Amino acid sequence: IKVFPNPVSGILSVEPLNYTGELEFQLFSEVGEKLRVIDFIDRTTLDVSQLSSGYYFYQVRSKENGLLKVGKVSVLK
Repeated sequence: IKVFPNPVSGILSVEPLNYTGELEFQLFSEVGEKLRVIDFIDRTTLDVSQLSSGYYFYQVRSKENGLLKVGKVSVLK
């Protein structure tokens, strides 16, 4: 699963590459507050331009297999 670009100032892309099935992308603040949840199957995008500059954490989960990837993304203004 590819999450890019990082750092990001506008649109964040999430691409499952060779994974098939229903996925869920969750974005969290530095203190763990869940900010966004997106269900997707193919590539999806998320507009982060309204977020403050800083670090955010994400999880990509499979509806069938649970947690697939965790990471950190830097949002720049």
